Amino acid sequence: MIRLNEISHVRLAVTDMERAEHFYGEVLGLTLLDRSPDGKELVYGMKNDQHLLILHHSATPHPRARFYHGPHVALETTEEDYERIASKLTNVEVYWGPDRHKTPWHERATKTVYFFDPDNNRLQITPLGSH
Repeated sequence: MIRLNEISHVRLAVTDMERAEHFYGEVLGLTLLDRSPDGKELVYGMKNDQHLLILHHSATPHPRARFYHGPHVALETTEEDYERIASKLTNVEVYWGPDRHKTPWHERATKTVYFFDPDNNRLQITPLGSH
């Protein structure tokens, strides 16, 4: 049987590299590892740089960005950093129902937040161990 072991990297399309660099660096606190010579890709490292998040410049947002509950990238951090990051988020996803900020019933994590970057790429952040 063939098995995949882990994800090497995730690549997201962004329309404004400067805005993306601010969001991923300042809001999410990721470390910029590299920038392509033409400035059209930013590479961020996580988990001692074993996992990469690559932002690639695109003239237009990816078509999936228009889907509210579309694909997303889930990230984990410490409880302390979760609180710091969550307090900076302005584009948090809300849900249907009486409590629009309650985590969806199908979510395994006891504490998590879904949100969108400036290009409407859907992200999720959860404190380590809250599954």
